[in-house]
Amino acid sequence: NSGARFSPDGSKVAMVLSGEGNPEIYVSNAQGRQVARRTRSASVEASPCWSPDGSQLLFTSDAAGGPQLYLMSSSGGGMQRIPTNISGYCAEPDWSTVNPNKIAFTTGIGRGYQIAVYDFSKRASVQVSHAPFDGIEPCWLGDGRHLVYTARDRNTTRICILDTESGKS
Repeated sequence: NSGARFSPDGSKVAMVLSGEGNPEIYVSNAQGRQVARRTRSASVEASPCWSPDGSQLLFTSDAAGGPQLYLMSSSGGGMQRIPTNISGYCAEPDWSTVNPNKIAFTTGIGRGYQIAVYDFSKRASVQVSHAPFDGIEPCWLGDGRHLVYTARDRNTTRICILDTESGKS
């Protein structure tokens, strides 16, 4: 069980539970009661995240053969793949509350990981980190421009701030 996130209004929690076998997305009330399953697939789902208005859930699924980003109504229904224009690994999304057109996520680049931003208005992604270490687990800051993320190499793990416009950490 993992990946719990409160809805923007604080009334619900999205999470990944595997009690019925396969990791699936569930939603409960803020007290953890009235748990309802939202996804039903043979794939593994992970990292749920709410849209800024709380109407949609964004998450990772390996339904396409590898981790990709998917969207669905927060009340349930079909999953729709986000056309990130990245064929490899896409996971750990975070939806900007300041700019609802932007989603930050971890992407696989070569043998490592970097941070990318998907823009709904352009229907495309841009790699925003170019560090000599892995960049994972991005989370938007309140200004809609910067991300806090985990930076790691073989010997060190640290928290960094990334300017998504300049690419500087």
